[in-house]
Amino acid sequence: MSNPPFILLKGSTASALAARAGDALERWSAAWGALPHTVACHAASDDRSALAARGQWSRRTLDNGLPVWIAPPSELERHLIAQLFALDPAQRGADASQGGLAEAVLADALEALLHGLVTGLTGQASQPASACAPPPALLRPGSGALVCRVTLGQHGLDMLLPAETIGVSAPPLRARADAAPLIGWKQALTG
Repeated sequence: MSNPPFILLKGSTASALAARAGDALERWSAAWGALPHTVACHAASDDRSALAARGQWSRRTLDNGLPVWIAPPSELERHLIAQLFALDPAQRGADASQGGLAEAVLADALEALLHGLVTGLTGQASQPASACAPPPALLRPGSGALVCRVTLGQHGLDMLLPAETIGVSAPPLRARADAAPLIGWKQALTG
């Protein structure tokens, strides 16, 4: 039986990552247009019931092969189209050429947003991968996983990052100087 390590996500680490995500959002806003936004990061276990209830998750793979998960709200695309183009989402289909152009630019803007956020948080580039739900072990207390919630306007985007993607690891086990020496299990049972 394998016991996973118990990894605590420090508040200072979550705050530093929120600042990095905020910087990435500022760079994205400079390129694509200013949108009001907020960023908050915390341990995934603090929000596990809400995250477990999320239906749609997309996945991105970092350059080192590790995955991160993103749960964008369905309304985010319409909100971005309205903000980036001053285009009424209800009228989007009236002019097919304008709607097609808006859809293509929207796809580029969303990819730039997700790529920028993941790169800002992990320090690595990422690519879209096949969609799948995150493993439940990431939501357990002590997993070290981080949730970064980015709010654009009234719409929130949740990102779930395992501990190893953000450089958080279990503390090394060190023997105390005053501790008794370790002995084998057979010797312990006979003693």
